[in-house]
Amino acid sequence: MMSLQPVTREQAALNLKQCAGKYRAAFLLAALPGIAVVVAAAFLVDDPKAVAAWVVLMIAGFLCSLGVLLTRQVSIRFRYRITAPHSTLMMAGALVAAVAAAAGIDYLVVAAVGTGPGTRRITVPVAIFVIVCTVRLTQSYLTLFSGSAYALIVRNARVPWSLVSQVVVAPGRTPDSTEIGVRTARPQPQSLRIRENEALRDLPFRVVVPTKQFDMDRLHWAINQSGRTDIALLYRTTTGEQLVRMSNMPVTPYPQPDQHIGRF
Repeated sequence: MMSLQPVTREQAALNLKQCAGKYRAAFLLAALPGIAVVVAAAFLVDDPKAVAAWVVLMIAGFLCSLGVLLTRQVSIRFRYRITAPHSTLMMAGALVAAVAAAAGIDYLVVAAVGTGPGTRRITVPVAIFVIVCTVRLTQSYLTLFSGSAYALIVRNARVPWSLVSQVVVAPGRTPDSTEIGVRTARPQPQSLRIRENEALRDLPFRVVVPTKQFDMDRLHWAINQSGRTDIALLYRTTTGEQLVRMSNMPVTPYPQPDQHIGRF
């Protein structure tokens, strides 16, 4: 459970540093067995009856899954991240495509130079590179919004806390959607392409997210990680903007809930 108690910039940075260390450990727990899975799969291509390779594949697959779960658990302690709808299926599809591409590369290399230890020295590192790059790029693509002590990320645009003046929330124009926008302290050019379903077009940074993933408390927590006390969290309706809370100020009850906004 995220605490909404005020935090200083130093406290937020310390929490980020501590969690980042645990995140890296969990990531390694997922990545290293993942590499073992790729290596075992490469051996199974040559010999599907290799018992040792099957054992390594199953154990490494279990450890990789455990590492992924731990990574997700640790990440929610230092950032608030909202992903695109069906992100799990899209990530799974990207992984399948990456594995298929790696297998295709392996097939072409084997067809060109034949099998042997030297062949695996080429295909295994290439397969690992393809899969890791696919995961990182897909993860970045699927991230709609992220907030941490580092900065705000809105549609892959990094917004440093020194630039943030207000964070505005509004009902989305499409069903089951909510929009988050960032008003900056200094005028900023429209760096993000305007989309038809956006209502906060007057703000330089904005994104439409699924309402079921939106949580006003978690957004408030993310704003607190700035360490500042002058960032306003606003809620916009057709009648204007309403102050919800200020960053790192004593917690007060929210205004009258709006059924369109989740956890508000």
